[in-house]
Amino acid sequence: MKDIYADAHATTAVEPSVLEAMLPFYRTHYGNGQHKNGWKAQQALEVARTEVAQCIHASANDIVFTSGATESITTGMLGLAQLYPNKKHIVTQVTEHAAVLAVVEHLERQGYAVTRLPVDSNGYIDPIQLQNSIRPNTLLVAIMYANNEIGTIQPVEVIGKICKQKNTLFFCDLTQALSWTRPEVTKLNIDMACMSAHKMYGPKGIGALYFNKLKHPIPPLLLGGKQEQGFRSGTANIPGAVGFGKACSLTTQTQNIIQIKNLRDALYQLIVSNLQDITWNGALNNIHPGNLNIRIAGVHNQRLIGSLKNIFLSSTSACSGGSDQPSYVLTSIGLDAKAANECIRIGVGRFNTESEIEIIANQIIRSVNKIRNKKIH
Repeated sequence: MKDIYADAHATTAVEPSVLEAMLPFYRTHYGNGQHKNGWKAQQALEVARTEVAQCIHASANDIVFTSGATESITTGMLGLAQLYPNKKHIVTQVTEHAAVLAVVEHLERQGYAVTRLPVDSNGYIDPIQLQNSIRPNTLLVAIMYANNEIGTIQPVEVIGKICKQKNTLFFCDLTQALSWTRPEVTKLNIDMACMSAHKMYGPKGIGALYFNKLKHPIPPLLLGGKQEQGFRSGTANIPGAVGFGKACSLTTQTQNIIQIKNLRDALYQLIVSNLQDITWNGALNNIHPGNLNIRIAGVHNQRLIGSLKNIFLSSTSACSGGSDQPSYVLTSIGLDAKAANECIRIGVGRFNTESEIEIIANQIIRSVNKIRNKKIH
């Protein structure tokens, strides 16, 4: 049986046309210097910067290439903290990505006050609670666009308006959103955002930080050179940037998005039609189109995942993998530890097929019945 990958929230396969666009910059236009070959590579870098900017309706001047979303988060948030040293309060949510929460905890140890907004059973924050939590010394509000475990899409436009009214910076993690939507960062009043190519059919090891360098001239995290207009030293990852730009140019193709959502819905219907005690986690009608996070009562997720043959899905985010603790996202929406450990996350992607969806469903159904029957006997 061939492998079936169903963990698109953790990473995605590189789109063939993306790989094709990258290859010349490994073997032909690989230069790095003040000569024709180097200029060719630099020109490609700037084209890619424009493509990434267009994906979020931004100016190319406001895009800094990084190694990925985690570096972007660290550079951006710590940079703002250094730039505005008198702003000692941060607002985020309990279900925010682990990379953001790690930076928040770091700043908290440095004396920052932190407000962690709770979420409801669907994973939403309360905008009124957000508005009331912002103080005169609030540095930023860090709320992600779409959750990486349950797919819930936050009311980003409302959040942006609140931040603007309160004269507070809005940091938004767009990583899980860009494979299916093109958020207009200016319209949404997003001041700073992180992105990563490998979640949207681009290569690993390349991401971007969006911010207005003139309004917020943050100090760089990496020192030693003048690359990225002095904001990110180090030899540019030209092939990665080219791949990122190409991936951005392919996003939001309506046919792909509809196909992914239909496959996700078909998988859910097959499972709930053949198994009892299945619960959908997250906002059913307002989530990432490929996200399916479900609880299968009475079946520990690791036992189920271990029983599946050649099918790759997960129980939590890749960043939290390896921990014996239940998902903090799931416990934050009201599940106890036992229930959280009965949940699986399936990320349907562009390359999944109808036949694969049937195989995934059949294996899950068969394995769940075996596990439940053993418990009865």
